[in-house]
Amino acid sequence: MLLQYHNQLKIFLFAYFKICRFEFLPEFTWKPLNSLNSIRLLICPSHLLFGIFCILWHFFYQMNNYENILDVSMSIVYFFIAYQSMVIYIGIIGNKRKFVDIFTYFDVLIFKKSLNISHLREKHLRNNLKLSLLLSKFFLTVLTCMGVVVVIFNLYRTGFISPMLFTIPGLSVTSSLYKPLNIIYQVVFYFTIIETVIISDVVVMITISYIQGEYSTISDLIAYLDDSSTVPNTKNLLEIIYENHRELLSRVKGVTKIFWHVYFHKLFTITLYFCGTLVLIQSFDGSILIGIMIIVAMVFQLFILCYFGQILENCSQKVAMDLYLTKWYEMTKSDQSSLLIIMITMQKVVRIDTFAFGNVSIYTFVQIIKAAASYATILYTVIE
Repeated sequence: MLLQYHNQLKIFLFAYFKICRFEFLPEFTWKPLNSLNSIRLLICPSHLLFGIFCILWHFFYQMNNYENILDVSMSIVYFFIAYQSMVIYIGIIGNKRKFVDIFTYFDVLIFKKSLNISHLREKHLRNNLKLSLLLSKFFLTVLTCMGVVVVIFNLYRTGFISPMLFTIPGLSVTSSLYKPLNIIYQVVFYFTIIETVIISDVVVMITISYIQGEYSTISDLIAYLDDSSTVPNTKNLLEIIYENHRELLSRVKGVTKIFWHVYFHKLFTITLYFCGTLVLIQSFDGSILIGIMIIVAMVFQLFILCYFGQILENCSQKVAMDLYLTKWYEMTKSDQSSLLIIMITMQKVVRIDTFAFGNVSIYTFVQIIKAAASYATILYTVIE
């Protein structure tokens, strides 16, 4: 079952990178055209930039009535989701090699057979990957369905013209292509930014699930140090713990560096478009149900990000604490020296830190919701 879950997640993740980078398009084999292969990487960013331009054009030039809270709030939400998608493309899709490296590392671990560790790793990774797979499917399905409802709602409100409330600049109203082009482009753009944001959250969740599984495996290995039957093999066991932790830590540090950038922009934009949607809810008009649905999706996204940040910190702390609580006083002096060296390497807790938000945890989740609610109240008072 472990291999089944692992292969499903690996196929999903690699397909995500392949689609976002347009690597499914055929490559030019003729040497003079080889440079055109890199243009595929610019398709998605160009698409996002044009969509952001359309939203801004609508907000500053097409929007005649700024008292229309639905239009103002939704435009703010769309802008920051599109901005988040662009940052994600740079932060995650642009660092494809680092993510491939960590998943290749876990690929090797899963197939690696070791007498002391294989069965422990299989147990923890199987449970973690099964849960990640279920959460990923649920997260993608629910939020995508909510996105469909929002598109249909906006189409109805605009007379089946603008799923994202704007119209493409320069396109004449009298043109026969006016309505179909607006609908097709905006639906494609909408689901591009929505799915990019959702799937990037899933990538974060899956990555941390793998890391947690390996940390749990190391914790179980540490527990063997207190088993009297393993005393003759304590030195060997300490070497296994040290090597596995060192390899894991080197990968985790690379991932947290990427997450520093991604998490900042995600949390920053979530705060802002969460605030915009709360303003929409306070208007108490026919759009309140859509606003509530968007709020639920945002809270869900924010909780996933903060919860898995908390998980990474907890499992890192647990390994260090488990090692500290071993019966080190019953070991030989040589083993105690080795244990001390390992404790030093585990002393620094692994966390996802990001600018302005600090350590990402459940506390961050609560603080962002409180801040967004306060900003929304002030903004609504100003608008009214």
